[in-house]
Amino acid sequence: MQIHKTIKPIFVCKFKCVGPECLMSCCRGWTISIDKKTHQKYVLSPHTEIAAIAKKNLILQRKGKNSYSRVEVKRKRGLSFYR
Repeated sequence: MQIHKTIKPIFVCKFKCVGPECLMSCCRGWTISIDKKTHQKYVLSPHTEIAAIAKKNLILQRKGKNSYSRVEVKRKRGLSFYR
């Protein structure tokens, strides 16, 4: 496994999506594009829970290498990948 160094704000490490319990609405209605390589990683993940979530929630669009599929943030449920 490769190790990557990243720089990120401290609050990112503490962030926990609470889905339907969230009082904010800043991310509701977002569509997040997923590139083909990442799509395949999620769908073929050896972690069965990740693969199942991906298969259920990634919407194929095949609009190009960087917009192969998408995730939509549901209005009442939040982003399925953060559960």
